Amino acid sequence: MEICFLGTNGAIPTPKRGNVSFLIWSGSFSLLVDVSGNPVQSLMKVGIDPLTLDTVVLTHAHTDHLYALPSLFHTLWMMRRKKRLTLFANPHTEQKAKELLRVFGLEERPGLFPYRFLTIPPEPGTAYFPLPVDEESLPGGGGMLFFPTLHSVLTHGFLLNTGGRKILYTSDTAPLPAWKVDSVDVLIHEASGTEKEEGALNSSGHSSSRQAVEAALHLHARELFLCHFPEDKEKVKLIGREARRKIRESGYDLLLRVPVPFRWYPIERVSL
Repeated sequence: MEICFLGTNGAIPTPKRGNVSFLIWSGSFSLLVDVSGNPVQSLMKVGIDPLTLDTVVLTHAHTDHLYALPSLFHTLWMMRRKKRLTLFANPHTEQKAKELLRVFGLEERPGLFPYRFLTIPPEPGTAYFPLPVDEESLPGGGGMLFFPTLHSVLTHGFLLNTGGRKILYTSDTAPLPAWKVDSVDVLIHEASGTEKEEGALNSSGHSSSRQAVEAALHLHARELFLCHFPEDKEKVKLIGREARRKIRESGYDLLLRVPVPFRWYPIERVSL
């Protein structure tokens, strides 16, 4: 299993880093999380055939996480995709996603590939969707556990359990008071700023690098990927330094990743 970030920034991209979106690939299954930039081109750039994409998770209806959905649908239609596409979204995000598709008349395109939205319940708590969604979807008898986060609009993170690996993504969130799982292999956590900015970050539904590390330690994660960075590259370096210092102070063996866009990162099986 591998993870590849197609973008790592928050609302404002830079010439080298687009908005947050990433791909989880198992060799026979591909899961795209949020849609930004040019999704089809990005998939091609990292060696994934867009016509084989299995599933898309749309975490919330903020522009930087959702705006490229019409581009994804239009280009796949132009490429004559035939395979069904499954999309997970909470009700608010699903509504906005369908509105975007209707703006461009994409739902009415003749010969449009089959697709379906699977709705994540919005209420506090969790929702479990057993996977595989289709027989060919996810190997290892895994599943996805969706959970609401603390953000300015209805937002969901998820725990992906497949092939003996547990990957948890928080999406955009202030620090969460509790988790539905004791340990994970990989935590993907936003780090929108530094410890000094925590007051403003948390009030807007975001977290600092220090708080991301605290979450990783609490979850006994083996790897921590940071994302949702500000546009200032010096601030991104400071975010990384603060996270590394916090890890050193903890004495815990945690591998920190400040991912480079379009680079594949292998995820080893370490869960018991």
